[in-house]
Amino acid sequence: MSSSQYIAGGYILTRRVARPAYVAEFLPQRVLSASACICPSLPDNWSLLWKSIDAADREQEASEWGADLRDLDEWATQELAGGGIGWPNVIATLPGAQAFARRILPAPSEVVLLGVGLHESLVEQFELETTPRAGQAEPGVRSVLARREPLHAPGRRLGHEVLCYDWSAFHSWLCNGLEKSLAKLGTATNGEGFIDDHSAAVAAAEYCARDDVGAEPGPWLPWLLVEYSPG
Repeated sequence: MSSSQYIAGGYILTRRVARPAYVAEFLPQRVLSASACICPSLPDNWSLLWKSIDAADREQEASEWGADLRDLDEWATQELAGGGIGWPNVIATLPGAQAFARRILPAPSEVVLLGVGLHESLVEQFELETTPRAGQAEPGVRSVLARREPLHAPGRRLGHEVLCYDWSAFHSWLCNGLEKSLAKLGTATNGEGFIDDHSAAVAAAEYCARDDVGAEPGPWLPWLLVEYSPG
């Protein structure tokens, strides 16, 4: 299935992390996820000037990326106001994400630039299930999807991650140990820990959304992850 059939939901700068103890041992020793519950992302809410977060905590977060907090503050706050990033951590375009990485991050860096895309057949379903309530702002992934731009090519296609979108944040099937249950049901993962086949990923998402499974409420859908050069 061509990546051109996937609508971009944004671009995320993140890092692989050591596999958490609660994640199945059949997955890689270093895992990657679009969920900030598992892998850190940049920018994030702590990188905005107007957020009420302790200054020492913000400095610590920036130092873990090797970033200068003042540059990061300026860029993230301006880009959020201008639509270059969507709340809280998706960058609207691939060139924008690469320009940010060149400006803010040291080289070489362990940063991973992910494109997150939803198959065009599922976009309207996602939008319907995530319609903002009165007084709520538009979350970032919705605002990027609304552009109806395909994921950029070329990039390294990693496979589908089953994700729940809880207003402005992704939760992964890994957060709930659902990869273990689905493996018993025959769901296969590739060497990166994702699902290659779109139909199998749709079935996995439908399983995660079942009431008797007890995972986070919200639209569970298969999101295609594509890795790009951050530079």
